[in-house]
Amino acid sequence: MQADPDDVLERLRAMTVMKRIRITEFFYDFDKLRKGAVTKEQFRRILSLLGFTLTEKEYQSLEARYLGGDGFMNYVQFCDDVDSAFTLKGIDKNPTAVVKPVEVTDTLPARRKRVELDEVSRQKLFDILQMAYKLVQTQRFHMKPFFQAFDTTQSGFVSKWQFVRVLAQVGLKPTEETMNILLKYYMNKGNFDEVNYVDFVNDVDRPEDIYLIEEKDVSLKTVTQILKKQENERNRRLQVVHRNPEGLEDVLALIRKKVKEERIRLSEFLKDFDKLNSGAIATTKFRIGLNMGKIELSNAEFDLLCEHFAAKTPGKVEWRNFVDSIEEVFTIKGLETMPTLVVQPAKTATKYGFFPPTEAEAAICARILDKFAYSLASF
Repeated sequence: MQADPDDVLERLRAMTVMKRIRITEFFYDFDKLRKGAVTKEQFRRILSLLGFTLTEKEYQSLEARYLGGDGFMNYVQFCDDVDSAFTLKGIDKNPTAVVKPVEVTDTLPARRKRVELDEVSRQKLFDILQMAYKLVQTQRFHMKPFFQAFDTTQSGFVSKWQFVRVLAQVGLKPTEETMNILLKYYMNKGNFDEVNYVDFVNDVDRPEDIYLIEEKDVSLKTVTQILKKQENERNRRLQVVHRNPEGLEDVLALIRKKVKEERIRLSEFLKDFDKLNSGAIATTKFRIGLNMGKIELSNAEFDLLCEHFAAKTPGKVEWRNFVDSIEEVFTIKGLETMPTLVVQPAKTATKYGFFPPTEAEAAICARILDKFAYSLASF
């Protein structure tokens, strides 16, 4: 299979942006007379000095594009094509020209390089992806949450053993040979352990195929159900935004109840932000960790937590003390050192939405209680 020179150039541009290299200066050392050309051997040597690792097919694709009739490589045109990631040639003569700003996505091809597969392996990869696509489509489930359960830092990568485990969990069990091809294709981070599950999910799990949103013959009932589900989700989020607790204990009780019911280990979501194991993290990271643990709080609730568990360093929260307070719903820290302590159940009841009765309501309640008392006394 012939390498596409456009794909090679795109990756070289990305690596140039990522490393901030001025590649033209490397070619000048081999072109003393500034003819704008070098030999094929020199061209390959310069790319190697720049740290660009290319295959033989990729070198050949570049030679087919930049090799002149005299047998020399036109490095000036090559450098102009690569440097277009930074600027446009002749921009000094066109002051109104707009240059695209460098973004994070510009370095993505340099950070992701998939292994080239032969025709047999490509067919086996296509077959297993089709199998996964049909499984998702027929059983109507999203595959991404299965991977996100292992990806606590939301990096988009899981280990290869976690990847295999998720596939087995959803009922996808390819042969060992096919699994090796699948891992080889999606392990594109540059190491031999992490698998890019986001790319895999994007290839096999498309929401429009699951819910048939783009189908012309979609039933009104299906659309109505989806819209109702979206509206319920919006209403639920609005309730969270407008939630106003009576105090800190109300917020802690709310979180304890959710942690107890769903068996959430909050420390797993917060400790990754504490690289120095100091017990304190930034308030922004604290919020992110709570959201990752599916603990949704209003601004008023979050401010109460930050105020009570504020660390000595401004802008930080003592997350470990917060976790200990929440996990009192299960046990008390250091209980083994206090054998005579009688453990009281932690508070999980909240007062959200409860208000004291008005005088009229209290009078009505009193009359009803009097009637009940009279009825019981008559028996």
